[in-house]
Amino acid sequence: AKTANFRSVPATYHEQTDVGHGRVEVRRYWLVNDISTLPKTQNWSGLQSVAMIESERHQGSHTTGGKVTAYKVVFRERAVESSDWNNEGTALSPELTLTGQPQGKELEYGVVAMNKAGEGEMSNTVIATL
Repeated sequence: AKTANFRSVPATYHEQTDVGHGRVEVRRYWLVNDISTLPKTQNWSGLQSVAMIESERHQGSHTTGGKVTAYKVVFRERAVESSDWNNEGTALSPELTLTGQPQGKELEYGVVAMNKAGEGEMSNTVIATL
């Protein structure tokens, strides 16, 4: 869907830019609520939506730490305030299919971009109930 710029997939898009401390951070969010337009939906029993988050950080005239080399997806149960974030998976591309997710619970997901400088800040979160 991302490679086709979401032309054939109905998606909600939001972009957020934060400026401060000598840097600019840009986050882009896509949310697909109709997964019937996505491939292999029969493998995603109970899935109701798919979200993708892309993050960039620029400092001065260059991007700090270079390009993103991996993305880490984290989640926690939303009802438990003190719940620690669980590392759900890591991907080399901005797309990752998660399987075996807890059913019937409100979950909060976030993405952490990684590059040679280390991990960036976690993205804004997405809430899903599977």
